[in-house]
Amino acid sequence: MKMATHGNESANRFLTKDEEQRFGENLRKALIYQNPNPGREGCPDPKIIRDLAFHKRIGKAQLFEQVTDHMSKCSACVRDALSYAEEYKEQKTRRQRTRLMLAAAAAVVIAVALWAVMRLQIKPATVVESPEAPIQAPVNPVAPGTGARENKPPEIARLETVVLELPTRWRGAADTEHKLTIPRRPMQLELRLPIGSPEGEYQLRLIDESGNVQKTGEGIARIVNGITGLKFTLDTSNLFPGDFVLSILEPGMDEWNDYRVDLN
Repeated sequence: MKMATHGNESANRFLTKDEEQRFGENLRKALIYQNPNPGREGCPDPKIIRDLAFHKRIGKAQLFEQVTDHMSKCSACVRDALSYAEEYKEQKTRRQRTRLMLAAAAAVVIAVALWAVMRLQIKPATVVESPEAPIQAPVNPVAPGTGARENKPPEIARLETVVLELPTRWRGAADTEHKLTIPRRPMQLELRLPIGSPEGEYQLRLIDESGNVQKTGEGIARIVNGITGLKFTLDTSNLFPGDFVLSILEPGMDEWNDYRVDLN
């Protein structure tokens, strides 16, 4: 009985798979060509359509309804959205390829480090003794903690860590509410990127009020406990205090995110 029922469902199916594909293609063509708008009357800002294609929020629900309603009646905007969707697909593919390359590079580094450690453990220790070398007492011995300086290993300077939490913002929008503060000295700058920021290689620029790039850097972001962290070694001791722009470029993207910075 089950086999007969399945056969009846297949026989009574409204459309075959081939017919469904042709129907979808015809619907796509209709959206692209059926509603021409050569004058681009009432079309929204192209950035809004691009943000929709890139799966980004564009504002309130009312704006989303207005844009999508317009697109249902404007073939020109539909064609723009499809073009941006292809661009998004290419950037996503490049980002995934970059992550795979970084993972492969990390695996190579770990393998080389393990090999070096194993060689150091296996290599026999050799001691060269000077025959009949007399043992001499030190001249004018100094009591520990007094007089001449004790023989201590050199101290390695450690950079102070400065943590900045970057506010969430939309790409291309000016941020007039937040202003970050960076000190004028050598530091380990740790950036906590907005929620949802991907892992990968980021680029950094510090730009003065005249638009000149004063400092640059690169770093690999990692996600730990849901927070995307990024570290740079930065020396701002030779810069004058004042207003700057901290510009960040995400991996696989071509548009920088700018943040206002007070250097003091």
